[in-house]
Amino acid sequence: MILTTEIERLRFPLGKNESVEYEILLIPACKPDSIASYLIERSSECYFYRSPDDSFSFIFDGLVELDEDQYRTVLEHINNSVQATHYKTSHYRRIPFLFQNRFYNINSAGPLWGDFTGTYFLPRSAVYTEGNSSYFISLGTGKSVEDSLLWQIVNSTLPEVSELPAPDTTSAPAAVDFEEGKEEWIANVEKVKSKMQELDIPKVVMSRAIKSLLPNFNVSPFFLRLKDHVFTHRFVYKRDSSIFLGASPELLLSYSEGVVTTEALAGTAPKARGEEDGSVIMQRLSRDDKELHEHQIVTDYIIRGLHTITRNIRYAPVPQIKSLLKLYHLWTPIQASDISFNDIPELVDILFPTPATCGYPKEKAQELISQYENYSRGLYSGLIGWYTLGAEAMFFVPLRSALYKDSQLHVFSGGGIVAESDSEKEFIETTRKAESVINLLVQ
Repeated sequence: MILTTEIERLRFPLGKNESVEYEILLIPACKPDSIASYLIERSSECYFYRSPDDSFSFIFDGLVELDEDQYRTVLEHINNSVQATHYKTSHYRRIPFLFQNRFYNINSAGPLWGDFTGTYFLPRSAVYTEGNSSYFISLGTGKSVEDSLLWQIVNSTLPEVSELPAPDTTSAPAAVDFEEGKEEWIANVEKVKSKMQELDIPKVVMSRAIKSLLPNFNVSPFFLRLKDHVFTHRFVYKRDSSIFLGASPELLLSYSEGVVTTEALAGTAPKARGEEDGSVIMQRLSRDDKELHEHQIVTDYIIRGLHTITRNIRYAPVPQIKSLLKLYHLWTPIQASDISFNDIPELVDILFPTPATCGYPKEKAQELISQYENYSRGLYSGLIGWYTLGAEAMFFVPLRSALYKDSQLHVFSGGGIVAESDSEKEFIETTRKAESVINLLVQ
């Protein structure tokens, strides 16, 4: 048995005469990556996340689904507790607690995403690690903690398991045909461009799903590759027989102590495969009228959305360059202050989905997407996020992602279409994005 220290027991109301109780334990510092790789092979319902700056990571095992009223009740309780300075001053205030996922739109589920039902959840058990501190969070106390699968894995692997299990090389995807559906996709993009001109739509984001046969699936390469994908939201989300995972560069928003941080991330250039200097590519991207136009649409949309809540907004007038494993992106970080915790659900609804993943105007772009994309996006370009015990929040958009289901791997990628877009180049961009996802899954 590992040594633990009970920090606190917390009770959360869910409604009239209904509540849940959680126990928080301080445990020896652990490596969530190693624990998660074991858990995902054994659990039917779990979630792993590592932050872009590697400052924290966590694992959920088991989810308790909430309805809309219960979700609002828990949010209100968290806010009231923070106002009373109870959770706000505690050292575990950043622990993710109230979990949310949302499909790209209400019509984008389809049978492919049938395992991912529900929108709001509480964890049955969780491990949260930040720096040298690790915490175990459990629904219920005493024997219910000991019966938890996550607890049994933690208890049996600390400190013995310090390395990830070796990947099974037979679980790598078969040769991926990145050219799959090329002619149809390019033809559809051309049709979309014609409709955009006809309907005066400045931007539509068109995506595609690339399928590959994968009889066996092993998540170990994903965890071994995490270090290659810094500055992204790395996640694995398993529900029943489906596993959704990825390394997304896109933050919708984070919130802490009255300040919202968000970003415009749109406009892309592939990194050089040959001798070309990266600085030349970045300079070319920063002057590309088409990419700058696409980026500005996203920036303007976010600023307008924030203005409905606050006028205290800061951002640079010229986009920066964000460098990822295989791509460069135009990037404008944005901060808004004088925002309350109670504003966050409304702000999420206002911003989601942004023109970076949908287009603009939102409703018209979604109509074209539903007409000319031949698959259901589901959680791809949807929303995943959480509220913490200390009334903080984080929501990101799951891009650069893949879904494993029924012995098939579905890799998703997309690109922003504007009047100046070259359909062939846009297809190449989606290929480079898809390659970064495959990189996550191959040792």
